[in-house]
Amino acid sequence: MKRFFKETKGAALVTVLVLCIIFAILGVAIGWVALSMNKRSVNNYTLKQDYFTSRSALETVVNQLNGFDENTTYDNSMTKWLDDTLIYGTGKAITMPDFFGTASGSTDDNIKTMGACTVTGYYRNGKIDLHAVTGTGKEGKITASLCRESSNTNWPSRYWASNLTQSTPLSVGKNTSSDDKCSGQDVAVYQVSGNVSGTLEISQNDTSEKKAIFIYVQNGATLQIDGVKTDSTAAKKNWFAGNEGDWNNYYGPDVYIFLEGTKSSPATLKFTKSNDTNNPYPLYIAGTSKDGSVVSNTTGNKIQVYYCDDGTDGTVNSGSAKISYDGRSGKGDTAPKRLPISGYAYKGTPATVSEGNADPGIMANTWTMTGGYQNEGD
Repeated sequence: MKRFFKETKGAALVTVLVLCIIFAILGVAIGWVALSMNKRSVNNYTLKQDYFTSRSALETVVNQLNGFDENTTYDNSMTKWLDDTLIYGTGKAITMPDFFGTASGSTDDNIKTMGACTVTGYYRNGKIDLHAVTGTGKEGKITASLCRESSNTNWPSRYWASNLTQSTPLSVGKNTSSDDKCSGQDVAVYQVSGNVSGTLEISQNDTSEKKAIFIYVQNGATLQIDGVKTDSTAAKKNWFAGNEGDWNNYYGPDVYIFLEGTKSSPATLKFTKSNDTNNPYPLYIAGTSKDGSVVSNTTGNKIQVYYCDDGTDGTVNSGSAKISYDGRSGKGDTAPKRLPISGYAYKGTPATVSEGNADPGIMANTWTMTGGYQNEGD
């Protein structure tokens, strides 16, 4: 027995030391895991905060594009600045560093803990692309794309129409006549009540940018188009994504022609200059009925347009005029490949005006998001 205790003398001390070392290692490991989890939690919080900061910035811009705060006036609103700079400005682009003013030391409790967010955006080919960046992580990089949906078949009523009279060229878009009712509106509306002819010139309005131009040809009247062109401001306003005059890449005001004739007194649209079938005139053509809405062509060659409602169930009689769109002839029942970017449908009718109840038919300037808010790279 004495020999046993003699041989195991000091074993307890060794065991205690080993256990201490093991627990020390476990303690360090547990502490490291706890610190790591805490760090990860802080990082996740920061990344989530970056995401919501960027998204909040984009939501603010989207809301302002669709209407200014009721507590301010349009002239003093972000909406006007976005219109003047992003939508209708020469560069069609914006950069808004430190969107919420957090980098400069905001005292607002709602935003002072947010990171510094930069918002950029550009308007090209009828679409707005917005980008917001907060922090350096992917989570803080948010994008959004918006466009005007071409769904409103209720076109502005004749209430807004100015008389389109004979001139060289036939300038539309400026609306500088004394009977102009569209001053301050984002559309221009004209009516043709006699026989008018010339080159149709799409012009820039000096005071209020137009997203759409409507020409209503009344019963018994004739609009003769000897070609289509833009005025000198088109290049400055980036109306063309390619070469000026390449209507396949035109993104200026949409141009609609409506023939308001009757069977006994038809309204006529006449083309006298043929165009390249690969370069269509930027026109959307509709009418009241095939009996009262006539499109003619004196060139003997095909006339290519964006759209003509001359199909089986259409409202326009193009007869043997050789009017086509998307390379098809007499197929006006199908939607065109080239859709309007103004928000008005490619086929519609002027809003009706009854006594004591004038429906202006001008739609709100609404931008619709496509695809929601996205992280860059998703």
